[in-house]
Amino acid sequence: IGSSNTYSIRFPSLAELYHEVESEQESEHQGLEALFNQQAEATATVDNLLDKIRKSQELTVKDEKAMKQVLENQQQIEKTAKDLIEDMKQTAQQMEKKQLFDLETVQKYQELQKLMDEALSEEHKDILRKLSEALKQVQLSEQEKKLMEANLNQEQFMQQLDRLKELYQQMILQQKLEAAAKQAKELAERQERLMEQAKNLIDKPSQSGEGKNTELAKQEERVTEGMNELHDKLDKLGDEMSKQANLQRVADEVKRLNQYARDQQIAQNLQSTSSQMRGNRMQSAMQPGRNAQQGLNELQQGLDNALEFMRGANSNEALTAMREAVRSGLYLSRIHEGTIDGTNEILESGQGQYIEGEVKRLQGLAASELSTAAGINLLANRLREVGKQQMQVDPKIVWRLNAASDALERSARALEDQKPSLAAPIQKQGLSDINQAIADLLKSMDAMNQQMGMSGLENMLEQLQQLAQNQGQLNEMAQQLSEQMRQQGRTPGNEQFLKRLAYEQQMIREATGRLADMMEKLSQALGDLKNVAEEMKEVEGELQRGNLNRQVLDKQREILTRMLESSKSLQKRESSKQRKGEVAKEPTAPTNAAPPLDAKLLETIQRLES
Repeated sequence: IGSSNTYSIRFPSLAELYHEVESEQESEHQGLEALFNQQAEATATVDNLLDKIRKSQELTVKDEKAMKQVLENQQQIEKTAKDLIEDMKQTAQQMEKKQLFDLETVQKYQELQKLMDEALSEEHKDILRKLSEALKQVQLSEQEKKLMEANLNQEQFMQQLDRLKELYQQMILQQKLEAAAKQAKELAERQERLMEQAKNLIDKPSQSGEGKNTELAKQEERVTEGMNELHDKLDKLGDEMSKQANLQRVADEVKRLNQYARDQQIAQNLQSTSSQMRGNRMQSAMQPGRNAQQGLNELQQGLDNALEFMRGANSNEALTAMREAVRSGLYLSRIHEGTIDGTNEILESGQGQYIEGEVKRLQGLAASELSTAAGINLLANRLREVGKQQMQVDPKIVWRLNAASDALERSARALEDQKPSLAAPIQKQGLSDINQAIADLLKSMDAMNQQMGMSGLENMLEQLQQLAQNQGQLNEMAQQLSEQMRQQGRTPGNEQFLKRLAYEQQMIREATGRLADMMEKLSQALGDLKNVAEEMKEVEGELQRGNLNRQVLDKQREILTRMLESSKSLQKRESSKQRKGEVAKEPTAPTNAAPPLDAKLLETIQRLES
């Protein structure tokens, strides 16, 4: 009788699936780096050509060839960028299809790809057009004009690429942390299933056997391998995050959690469990196996908390910086308005011939414009750095501020040359750019607040439900230990388990405290979670002192009840907010006039800060 071949199918592990996506994204990030370097070379060539023209030198045949080469290079950059965008689209589809990451992470990646697409379609097409026009010009002055316009677009495109590089790096690190948290969760769930199977074999000896025990031991060894891989991954992630100044606190927490997992000897406990299983000592395998399971649960909870902090910290820091930028922008706008008023007064009183006092006043107004321009440049640089960490900060806000600064510098030169009539329209355009930048900032802040309000409540609800579940499990364990202590008395093993319960209560208490800080503004609607955290601290202290009496168990039940009530209250608020979440229509204003300043903008700021 013939026999068929036997084939075994091996599905990729969760770690392998994450590694595949990470490899693709690292490759895309390197592509962005290469694109930025290519653009820097092309921009430098145009800078050199402009220097020659400004020195009134004739462009040689070699220079003309260099200009044609720049155009060809820009076309190649466009092709490379399009290929990169296509790669990013495919990666986004893969992430969505495999459901490896949260919806928020996938959406952020899609937004990043959209930003790249916009940069290519807008800034880069202007570069190609201006360079083509410069090649067609015969007069040197016209060539200079077109090259200057192309050079400005090149610099803006480079700023976009630089920003995309930073945003991409931040997103990759956040995804790696999310992947590590999910891998810890998967390992904890696998360990829990293995412990349940081991307990069933102990309870029903007739179902056990060497073959069954060996199979469980093999599965346990795979969990051990996963834990060792996770240690290595967290080591590398902590080092990578340490290189980012704004992620130092998250990096420290990742390193601390990884060291805690090593101190708890999770991998050693897993290995011990496997050895006991192979030796058919299933009862002896239970204690190290349960210890490993508990350690994995605590590691996963800690990584989840670090991930939420990373998400929230970036948004909160960006909002703070943007709020300060609005205040600074309003201050600079008022100063510039004062300069405009002074210029208009001189225009109304003079006929082009100015006395000594008016000349000095014109010089003072020019100095004021230069000082304000310097302040606007500083503001633009700050926002450029914020934009490298937060997608909602549109780079066009920075460019508009740069345009305002340039206008004020040109206004200052006109005032120094005693030509206030030439300065006046330039000043008006500068004021319009400043005010529009402020309005765009407020619009970005509104979008961020709305996004944080909707997704933030959802995340807080999920965290609170998870903490309530953890507290319920802790209560059950405490109840079981209490019954065991009534039967056996206080044994060394029970004392050790009490300490472990105390530590678990500490972990839940710290996570609840962090969540309470996030909910501080909602405390009236939800009840004060900080008080719940304080009650947890009392229970934690009792457990550390070895007290597990009726009062402690009642207190734990009361804590769980209050957490569930807060969860329900938060759920109602989430539903209510979703019903009311309508975006107001933005009022339109004539583009040829400076937007209104004080009344509406200050009213909006007061609303944001209330």
